[in-house]
Amino acid sequence: MSTFKVDSIAGEVPTDVINLPNKFKVGGNTIEQGYTASATEPSSPNEGDFWWDTANSKVFRYINGGFKDVGATGYSPTIAWGGSRALFAGGNVGSNTSSDTIDYVSIPTQGNAADFGNLLEISREIGTGSNSNRAFFAGNNNSNRDKIEYVTVATTANSADFGNLTEQKMRVAAGVMGDGTYGLISGGWNTSAYSDVIDRVTIATTGNAIDHGDLVAGTDDFAGLSDATHAVTGGRGGNGSRLDTIDYVTIATAANAIDFGDISANVDGVCGASDATRGLFMGGLSNASFIDYITIATPGNSTNFADFVAGGNENSDGYTLSGCASSNGVRVVYGAARWENSVGSTVHNNTIQFLVVQTIANATDFGDLTLARFDCGGASGSAI
Repeated sequence: MSTFKVDSIAGEVPTDVINLPNKFKVGGNTIEQGYTASATEPSSPNEGDFWWDTANSKVFRYINGGFKDVGATGYSPTIAWGGSRALFAGGNVGSNTSSDTIDYVSIPTQGNAADFGNLLEISREIGTGSNSNRAFFAGNNNSNRDKIEYVTVATTANSADFGNLTEQKMRVAAGVMGDGTYGLISGGWNTSAYSDVIDRVTIATTGNAIDHGDLVAGTDDFAGLSDATHAVTGGRGGNGSRLDTIDYVTIATAANAIDFGDISANVDGVCGASDATRGLFMGGLSNASFIDYITIATPGNSTNFADFVAGGNENSDGYTLSGCASSNGVRVVYGAARWENSVGSTVHNNTIQFLVVQTIANATDFGDLTLARFDCGGASGSAI
């Protein structure tokens, strides 16, 4: 048997890809690069195969009889207030009945949601925030409307008590508002009037909220979103009619909100989500599947982004509202919405859709929640 020392193998052109159709062996092992994307470990791997774990957004390689974590994750979060795992918490499941269910999905990988755990009590119309590690859920439609709960996003489990808001309220701004350090809970219905109160919590430290300032006007059923500096709210105003108002505040500095601009239409039942620079207002416009966008650092009016896909069982004049959304800094997932027609017929929906924030295009089907509902709270964080 002859031995050849080979320093390099190149094609006719040095940059050519080398194809070895009959494989070759290293240390007696046949080397053929394999790749599997799945939520469970592949059953018959070969030495050197890669496995993309879709349930946890991690990469493994099969080495010496086992899959080894190579320390790489997909869609690394570019925002401190989100991550690759999205949570859908609570919601209205029909006849004004609320749920305590928390579902989760991996934002980079389309598929159906799985059970995460439960809220401390049945809830809907709640505000949310995240520091990537921890997500909180604030306010609800039940007796304890000042309650704040939290979960560790990487660990499937029931929520725990965080503290209390400065007032009891529900229908607060729908969407994550915070910079990864502070979380804001804005507006809502405080049992007797539309609230203009903006509360603030330090997400890493359990405790009661403190007063941050006031909205331009008392508001409920509206959207919230943020970048690393500003929190923005938009949608319905406190007189009960659909409005196009957008307000904003500086997250780290306690102060009242100021005018940002206007949404392109009067909307309610709208929610928000963002990447590091662009914010989306989603749902709520009669007879359309409404999505608008803004550049968060630049006050001004919003611009139409695209549309949601058909809900499957709504009438031809159907539209979506009262959903919830979250982001990993690249994609936004939107779900737990209701579809309505022009005469007010309601269809609960378990559909999840997604958008790429920087790509203006219609939403794409993502998968399904574990149960149909609307008015949930959406947040995201790291899965590891």
